[in-house]
Parts: sequence; C-alpha cells; structure tokens
Amino acid sequence: MLRIIDDTAAPGERTGTAEWILLNQTLVRIDAEKAAEVVNATLYNRPEDLELIGNKLYVALTGASSPGPVDNRIISIDISNPTQPFVTEFVVPGINVPIEIDNDDDKSDEQTGFSNPDNLAKRGNELWIAEDNSPSDIWVAKPDRDGDGYSDKITLFTSMEDCAAESTGLLWGIGKYHNKLFITQQHAGPIYEDVEIGADKIFVISRGQN
Repeated sequence: MLRIIDDTAAPGERTGTAEWILLNQTLVRIDAEKAAEVVNATLYNRPEDLELIGNKLYVALTGASSPGPVDNRIISIDISNPTQPFVTEFVVPGINVPIEIDNDDDKSDEQTGFSNPDNLAKRGNELWIAEDNSPSDIWVAKPDRDGDGYSDKITLFTSMEDCAAESTGLLWGIGKYHNKLFITQQHAGPIYEDVEIGADKIFVISRGQN
C-alpha cells in the first residue's frame, strides 16, 4: 500500500515523496479498506487501471464516489527507487487537458473534456486513456519532458458516437498486430426502459502500414 510521507515535494493533492507499507493480510481478507486505514495509507478514489511505462507507473483515478476523496485524474508513480516512490499528477482537467462541460439546459455551453479516466494502454512512451463517461473519449498523453510531472501534450484521439456506450479494454497489438489498436465497446445503446439493448463489440483501428 502507498503512503505519502512528504506532500510538499510535488504540486497537487496526495502527491510527493511516498513509501510502500505492508497491510495486515488477515484484516485484508475481512475488510481491505479498514486494513488501509489502520496503517494510515493514502486514499485515492477508484483506481481503475494501471500501466507501466519505463519506471513510471500510471494510475487512472476515475472520479467522484463515496467513500473516499474526489479524484478525476491520472497520477504517475516514479518507482526508479523501489524503497521511495515519488507521486506526481500527470493528467488533470483544467491544468493540461480541457474540463468536461455538460450542460443539459444550454447545449451551446457544452465542451468535450477529460472526465472519469478508466482504462489505460501504452504505445511506445505514450499513455492512451479511455474514459468511463458519456460520450466516452480516448486521449493520448505524451510523457513529461520538462520535469514538472505533468504530461507535456494531451490529444483527443476519438469519441464514441454511441453516447450510451463506454470504450474499454484498450490494447495496442504486438508482433504483426503492432499497428492495430483494439477497443472494446460495452454498455452499448440504445437504451429502452433503462436497459441497454445494443450489441457490445470490439473495434480494430489500424495505424500506418500493416
């Protein structure tokens, strides 16, 4: 389990110098949240997926739910020093990616932005991010080159046309499939009497030469 020990070492919330701590395995099998509280572990909200690129472990913190703090971002954990990880913010709405604006009363005020990051994948040194959101977007984050912790450039790759659907299970193929991106669509619409009646499927997007 991760515990922040110096939160002044990096900007953002629950970031900075950290340490790994062991949990009581007996208590974990009964109540994992309680086991974390006993050792004063740092709380993050809904870590949905992990991706390792080099010595950086990226974590998708999906969003607001209870209990726990509000999170809607990607954090990076530098594990080059195995005994003293270092946590920074990597993708944060309003800092290096647009904020999602969804106004049911005024459609002219809406804005596609970053919300509810869910699944992660890597291609080279890029981090690919799929949202658990409506509409579900896929973003591409370049690495941090200037040393501030944040991705230097984030680009919107695509959005699901089916607003009821969620893109998930991102995977860049290997070997002869190395230029193919596999995207799983789930919770497909349309919605009839609060039930999703669409067909879930897998899309394959080719990039460059086969």
